[in-house]
Amino acid sequence: MTSTLSEKNPASGGPRRDLGFWCLDVAPALFYMAIIFSLGTDRASAGETHTLLERILGFLAPGLLRSWGYEELEIANNIFRKLCHFGGYGLLGFLYARIAHTLRAGVWRPGDVYRIWLCAAVWAAVDEYHQSFSPSRGGSAYDVALDSAGAGAVILLFIWSTHRWQTRRSLSNQI
Repeated sequence: MTSTLSEKNPASGGPRRDLGFWCLDVAPALFYMAIIFSLGTDRASAGETHTLLERILGFLAPGLLRSWGYEELEIANNIFRKLCHFGGYGLLGFLYARIAHTLRAGVWRPGDVYRIWLCAAVWAAVDEYHQSFSPSRGGSAYDVALDSAGAGAVILLFIWSTHRWQTRRSLSNQI
């Protein structure tokens, strides 16, 4: 008989923390944290994302790219970078919420959202501090707030959707 990660551990009655948990829940979060850390260098500077955005726009909307001047492209690059901050930390929040969901066997407790969000916010602060050591980057409290907002939004969405799914599942089992 195969088991899922959210089943109870028969020995302790608590959630499973087997190899599947470490490989499927924890490892992706750690790997993604390493990616975020590596992007805190000159590798993801404004100049690099500017070039990337030019290539993307040149492929998807060459007419738009030709009609834009340098200032419009700079504004688009700034918006692109901020969306990447929000979305990137949203993904980290999702990965953290998955870990908590497995650890809690799908039962959310008061304070879980705050603790999961705090983990993402602390990593955002560490990342911004790390960026302050790169010559073409700089740490920003605004970016920490944006990263934290992205993580918080996705964590809340994850918890709401799992709660809704569990409610619908329990209602369908009662019928």
